[in-house]
Amino acid sequence: MRKKTFIIANEFDRPCSKLVAVIIGQAENETVVDVQYIPRDTHQLDFQAVTKRMTFVEDFGIELEFSNGEVSAVKVGPSKATYSNGKPREWQDTTTETSIALKPQFAAFTPYDPLEQEKNGNS
Repeated sequence: MRKKTFIIANEFDRPCSKLVAVIIGQAENETVVDVQYIPRDTHQLDFQAVTKRMTFVEDFGIELEFSNGEVSAVKVGPSKATYSNGKPREWQDTTTETSIALKPQFAAFTPYDPLEQEKNGNS
């Protein structure tokens, strides 16, 4: 899975495993993408995220590990994420959020990959 497909949708979502979303497609223009939260206990269906307000999970110095229908966030480096005012933004998982159950449709999921779409002539 490409890392750049996993995001925290905006500055109001706490950057944590429970609020990881995946880009599932490009919306009508380049400033908005279609996304969906991946944890099983989030009930919001597909929604749209404004690209300038979202932050890629890897920008927090996090890699997601997928195993047995669950996702875990692993710290692999320092956070480069910032709020729109320039203040640093850190990953905020709690000790009870070490492994989060995925929605069933993400157990064997291939997220939208804009680079792959361009390579295949699709947009």
